[in-house]
Amino acid sequence: MDVARISNVLRELFPRLEQSQFNAITKFRELEELVAGNEVSAEVTDVGRQLRLMQFDVALDRLNSIATKYDWTS
Repeated sequence: MDVARISNVLRELFPRLEQSQFNAITKFRELEELVAGNEVSAEVTDVGRQLRLMQFDVALDRLNSIATKYDWTS
């Protein structure tokens, strides 16, 4: 996993989620591609379901937890 790229995507994604911007979904897809086939893939896929239901706040909270768990916040 390319943690630096994941961190960069998250830096762009988090503000979009905070503002409930629809384009967060497009940016989220980049994250899904970066973690595809890795142990965290299922967790990220679950966040994607919440995001597609427009539950931006729930997706943001869950993604923050995942980012902390895998130390993607640097």
